[in-house]
Amino acid sequence: MVADLFNNISEYKKYIDGSVNELKHNNACLCCVAFYSSKGGNEHCLGYFVANVVNGAFEPIEKVHAKFGNTYTAFSYRRDLTYNLFNVYYLSEEIMRFLREKIGVDFNTLKASTVIASAIKKGLFIDLMAMPRIYFPDEYLKPIPSISITDDNKLKLEYPSMLTIKPNKLDRVVVNHSGDGHTQEFKIPYM
Repeated sequence: MVADLFNNISEYKKYIDGSVNELKHNNACLCCVAFYSSKGGNEHCLGYFVANVVNGAFEPIEKVHAKFGNTYTAFSYRRDLTYNLFNVYYLSEEIMRFLREKIGVDFNTLKASTVIASAIKKGLFIDLMAMPRIYFPDEYLKPIPSISITDDNKLKLEYPSMLTIKPNKLDRVVVNHSGDGHTQEFKIPYM
């Protein structure tokens, strides 16, 4: 019974567990990373990575950030926020379905998607939906979540979405991290 629920949310649980465990139990750090276009303009992509000292070098933790080619990766805020938002609603629906079907709890409430859509129209997630669809290089190869409002005022969440997104030419990387005063080697994402 409960195994079905955990099976349905296992992908997201794995995604969250890696970062949380490293931050909480292994004193890892959150570091900022940004991509900019070297040709000027205001195109950019902001994000973060979870890092720690591994074998004498300060680097992104491979359990959290898979390698892309020979470089470490990071999470862009655009994809990460949308992916997390999608999963908040997906998990809620899975828990409600589990309680309704397996335990027999009767929910006599408005459909969550209608209430959420109304909140979004009032500005709750407008900024997230309006962010440019610019991601880090490895994220263009991953499934992309999407959030939209349908014509009949319902929240539409898709993962993977049907969107196809052409990679942008962002080629200058800026990283913000602080050393521990002892480590002398740093391995930076995408470099």
